[in-house]
Amino acid sequence: MNTELFTGKAQFYAKAHPGYPDEVFDYINSLVPPNAVFSDIGAGTEKFTELLAKGGYTVHAVEPNTDMREQLASTLSVYKNVDIVNATAEATTLPDNSVNVITCAQALHWFELDAFQAECRRIGKLGVMVIALYNDTSGNNGSNYSKLSTEMFFTNPTVREFPNPISFIHWKAGSST
Repeated sequence: MNTELFTGKAQFYAKAHPGYPDEVFDYINSLVPPNAVFSDIGAGTEKFTELLAKGGYTVHAVEPNTDMREQLASTLSVYKNVDIVNATAEATTLPDNSVNVITCAQALHWFELDAFQAECRRIGKLGVMVIALYNDTSGNNGSNYSKLSTEMFFTNPTVREFPNPISFIHWKAGSST
C-alpha cells in the first residue's frame, strides 16, 4: 500500500473533499452502545472522524500519511476524546479487543483486505461492527470502489444510502465573478 499517495495534498483534501451528512452519524449512533469505542481507519483529514468526536465517542483515528495526520491533528485538537495513531489499516498498533466499532470512510479500497480483516478481528471486541462509508458523487469512481471493496470484504452487508447534496462552485480565469 502506498501510504505516501496523499503527501502534499492534505490541505486541499480537507477543503475540497465532501463530508458526510448528519443522518449517517444518527444512523450509526442508533446501532451502537452509548459508550462505544471507535477506530476510524484511514481517518484522512477528519471528514468522518469529527462526526464521531462531536458525538462524544472515544475515537482512535488511524492514519499512516504524515501530512493527512498533521491536518487531522490540527482540526481535531479541540477534542480530548480522539487519539491520533500513526499506523496502517493492516497494523493499527491498537490493543487486542479494544474497539466496538471500526469505520473506514472513503478508504476500504486502499487496504489489503485479508490483512485488514485479520486486524479487525484482533482489535475488535466481541460483536465488533465494521462500517465502510463512501460518498458517491456523479462522475467519480466512488460507486466502483465501494462496490468492489465491499463485495470482497463483507458477506451480506447492510447497505444504507443517505442524501448528501454537494455544491460545486466553478470559476473561470478571466471572468468577472
